[in-house]
Amino acid sequence: LSVGYQDAEYKDIPTSTLNQQAACRAARQAGQTGSGTVCAVGIVTYDGNIDATITGRSVAGKVGSDDVSLDGGTANFDNKNVGQDKPVTLTGASLAGADKDNYNLGSVSEAHADITARDLTVSATGQSKVYDDNTSATVTFSTNKVNGDDVTASHDSASFDDKNVGTGKQVSVSGISISGADAGNYNLTNTSAQT
Repeated sequence: LSVGYQDAEYKDIPTSTLNQQAACRAARQAGQTGSGTVCAVGIVTYDGNIDATITGRSVAGKVGSDDVSLDGGTANFDNKNVGQDKPVTLTGASLAGADKDNYNLGSVSEAHADITARDLTVSATGQSKVYDDNTSATVTFSTNKVNGDDVTASHDSASFDDKNVGTGKQVSVSGISISGADAGNYNLTNTSAQT
Protein backbone atom coordinates (compact mmCIF):
# COMPACT_ATOMS: atom_id res chain seq x y z
CA LEU A 1 0.00 0.00 0.00
CA SER A 2 1.44 3.33 -1.02
CA VAL A 3 0.00 6.15 1.02
CA GLY A 4 0.58 9.67 -0.10
CA TYR A 5 -0.64 13.18 0.37
CA GLN A 6 -0.94 15.36 -2.66
CA ASP A 7 -0.80 19.10 -3.15
CA ALA A 8 -3.12 20.74 -0.65
CA GLU A 9 -5.13 23.58 -2.14
CA TYR A 10 -5.97 26.54 0.10
CA LYS A 11 -7.90 29.25 -1.68
CA ASP A 12 -10.09 31.93 -0.15
CA ILE A 13 -10.26 30.27 3.25
CA PRO A 14 -11.29 32.70 6.02
CA THR A 15 -8.55 33.23 8.59
CA SER A 16 -10.91 32.24 11.42
CA THR A 17 -11.41 28.76 9.98
CA LEU A 18 -7.96 27.91 8.63
CA ASN A 19 -7.45 25.14 11.16
CA GLN A 20 -10.76 23.51 10.29
CA GLN A 21 -10.86 23.84 6.51
CA ALA A 22 -8.61 22.43 3.83
CA ALA A 23 -9.40 21.21 0.33
CA CYS A 24 -7.08 18.34 -0.60
CA ARG A 25 -6.60 16.90 -4.04
CA ALA A 26 -6.63 13.09 -3.85
CA ALA A 27 -3.70 11.09 -5.16
CA ARG A 28 -4.46 8.73 -8.03
CA GLN A 29 -2.08 5.95 -8.99
CA ALA A 30 -2.56 3.01 -11.35
CA GLY A 31 -2.60 -0.75 -10.83
CA GLN A 32 -2.12 -2.28 -7.39
CA THR A 33 -0.64 0.89 -5.92
CA GLY A 34 -2.82 2.50 -3.32
CA SER A 35 -3.05 6.22 -2.65
CA GLY A 36 -4.20 8.66 0.01
CA THR A 37 -4.29 12.26 1.10
CA VAL A 38 -3.01 14.30 4.02
CA CYS A 39 -3.93 17.95 4.57
CA ALA A 40 -1.63 20.54 6.12
CA VAL A 41 -2.81 23.81 7.68
CA GLY A 42 -3.26 26.19 4.72
CA ILE A 43 -1.66 29.32 6.17
CA VAL A 44 0.58 29.83 9.18
CA THR A 45 2.27 32.99 10.43
CA TYR A 46 6.07 33.03 10.46
CA ASP A 47 7.44 31.87 13.82
CA GLY A 48 11.05 31.08 13.01
CA ASN A 49 10.71 27.30 12.78
CA ILE A 50 9.74 24.71 10.18
CA ASP A 51 6.96 22.97 12.12
CA ALA A 52 3.79 22.29 10.11
CA THR A 53 0.42 20.93 11.20
CA ILE A 54 -1.43 18.07 9.54
CA THR A 55 -5.19 18.58 9.72
CA GLY A 56 -6.51 15.53 7.90
CA ARG A 57 -5.47 12.15 6.53
CA SER A 58 -7.13 9.51 4.40
CA VAL A 59 -6.04 6.26 2.77
CA ALA A 60 -7.20 4.91 -0.58
CA GLY A 61 -6.29 1.65 -2.30
CA LYS A 62 -7.17 -0.59 0.63
CA VAL A 63 -9.38 -3.65 0.22
CA GLY A 64 -13.07 -3.19 0.94
CA SER A 65 -13.76 -1.76 4.38
CA ASP A 66 -10.40 -2.72 5.89
CA ASP A 67 -9.39 -0.69 8.93
CA VAL A 68 -6.18 0.98 7.78
CA SER A 69 -5.06 4.54 8.39
CA LEU A 70 -1.93 6.68 8.43
CA ASP A 71 -0.80 7.69 11.91
CA GLY A 72 1.91 9.71 13.61
CA GLY A 73 4.90 11.31 11.99
CA THR A 74 6.39 14.79 11.97
CA ALA A 75 5.37 17.44 9.43
CA ASN A 76 7.86 20.10 8.38
CA PHE A 77 8.14 22.90 5.84
CA ASP A 78 11.21 22.86 3.61
CA ASN A 79 12.55 25.91 5.47
CA LYS A 80 11.38 28.53 7.99
CA ASN A 81 10.98 31.41 5.53
CA VAL A 82 7.84 33.15 4.30
CA GLY A 83 6.46 31.83 1.02
CA GLN A 84 3.41 30.56 -0.82
CA ASP A 85 2.64 26.96 -1.71
CA LYS A 86 5.66 25.72 0.25
CA PRO A 87 6.35 21.98 0.37
CA VAL A 88 5.34 20.16 3.56
CA THR A 89 6.77 16.69 4.14
CA LEU A 90 5.55 14.11 6.64
CA THR A 91 8.22 11.75 7.99
CA GLY A 92 8.03 8.90 10.47
CA ALA A 93 4.37 8.09 9.81
CA SER A 94 3.14 4.49 10.00
CA LEU A 95 0.07 2.46 9.26
CA ALA A 96 -2.52 1.97 12.00
CA GLY A 97 -5.77 0.08 12.38
CA ALA A 98 -6.92 -3.50 12.91
CA ASP A 99 -5.91 -4.55 9.38
CA LYS A 100 -2.62 -2.66 9.11
CA ASP A 101 -0.51 -5.83 9.18
CA ASN A 102 -1.97 -6.84 5.83
CA TYR A 103 -0.32 -3.88 4.12
CA ASN A 104 3.08 -2.38 3.51
CA LEU A 105 3.52 1.38 3.56
CA GLY A 106 5.22 2.40 0.35
CA SER A 107 5.74 6.15 0.21
CA VAL A 108 4.31 9.40 1.49
CA SER A 109 4.33 12.31 -0.94
CA GLU A 110 4.21 16.01 -0.05
CA ALA A 111 1.53 18.63 0.61
CA HIS A 112 1.80 22.42 0.26
CA ALA A 113 0.93 25.34 2.52
CA ASP A 114 1.80 29.01 3.05
CA ILE A 115 3.89 30.85 5.64
CA THR A 116 2.90 34.52 5.88
CA ALA A 117 4.92 37.42 7.25
CA ARG A 118 4.90 38.18 10.96
CA ASP A 119 3.99 41.74 12.06
CA LEU A 120 7.00 43.56 13.47
CA THR A 121 6.78 46.66 15.67
CA VAL A 122 9.84 48.83 16.28
CA SER A 123 10.06 50.75 19.56
CA ALA A 124 12.56 53.57 20.15
CA THR A 125 14.29 54.77 23.32
CA GLY A 126 15.85 58.23 23.36
CA GLN A 127 19.32 58.84 24.79
CA SER A 128 20.16 61.77 27.05
CA LYS A 129 22.67 64.34 25.82
CA VAL A 130 24.37 67.57 26.89
CA TYR A 131 22.82 70.77 25.51
CA ASP A 132 24.29 71.57 22.06
CA ASP A 133 21.89 74.15 20.64
CA ASN A 134 20.09 71.69 18.31
CA THR A 135 17.29 69.13 18.46
CA SER A 136 19.15 66.11 17.06
CA ALA A 137 18.70 62.97 19.12
CA THR A 138 20.20 59.51 19.41
CA VAL A 139 17.92 56.51 19.84
CA THR A 140 18.17 52.77 20.34
CA PHE A 141 15.63 50.29 18.99
CA SER A 142 13.89 47.16 20.23
CA THR A 143 11.51 44.90 18.31
CA ASN A 144 9.23 41.92 18.82
CA LYS A 145 11.20 39.78 16.37
CA VAL A 146 11.62 36.04 16.88
CA ASN A 147 14.55 35.44 19.21
CA GLY A 148 17.77 34.91 17.27
CA ASP A 149 16.53 36.31 13.95
CA ASP A 150 18.82 38.62 11.98
CA VAL A 151 16.66 41.76 11.82
CA THR A 152 18.03 45.25 12.42
CA ALA A 153 16.05 48.50 12.65
CA SER A 154 17.40 51.82 11.35
CA HIS A 155 15.98 55.32 10.84
CA ASP A 156 16.35 58.52 8.84
CA SER A 157 16.04 61.06 11.64
CA ALA A 158 15.40 61.49 15.37
CA SER A 159 14.86 64.78 17.14
CA PHE A 160 13.78 66.32 20.43
CA ASP A 161 10.66 68.48 20.43
CA ASP A 162 12.89 71.54 20.97
CA LYS A 163 16.55 72.36 21.65
CA ASN A 164 16.12 73.34 25.30
CA VAL A 165 17.28 71.54 28.45
CA GLY A 166 14.61 69.38 30.10
CA THR A 167 13.81 66.00 31.63
CA GLY A 168 11.64 63.36 30.05
CA LYS A 169 11.62 65.22 26.74
CA GLN A 170 9.84 63.65 23.78
CA VAL A 171 11.91 62.32 20.88
CA SER A 172 10.30 61.77 17.49
CA VAL A 173 11.75 59.19 15.10
CA SER A 174 10.95 58.94 11.39
CA GLY A 175 11.98 56.83 8.42
CA ILE A 176 12.19 53.56 10.33
CA SER A 177 13.12 50.54 8.21
CA ILE A 178 14.42 47.02 8.77
CA SER A 179 17.20 44.97 7.21
CA GLY A 180 18.99 41.68 7.78
CA ALA A 181 18.86 38.10 6.55
CA ASP A 182 15.45 37.48 8.13
CA ALA A 183 13.85 40.88 7.40
CA GLY A 184 11.82 39.41 4.54
CA ASN A 185 9.87 37.29 7.02
CA TYR A 186 8.38 40.37 8.67
CA ASN A 187 5.79 43.03 7.94
CA LEU A 188 6.98 46.32 9.45
CA THR A 189 3.96 47.91 11.15
CA ASN A 190 5.43 51.35 11.86
CA THR A 191 7.86 53.71 10.11
CA SER A 192 7.83 56.29 12.90
CA ALA A 193 7.92 56.26 16.71
CA GLN A 194 7.97 58.54 19.72
CA THR A 195 9.76 58.01 22.99
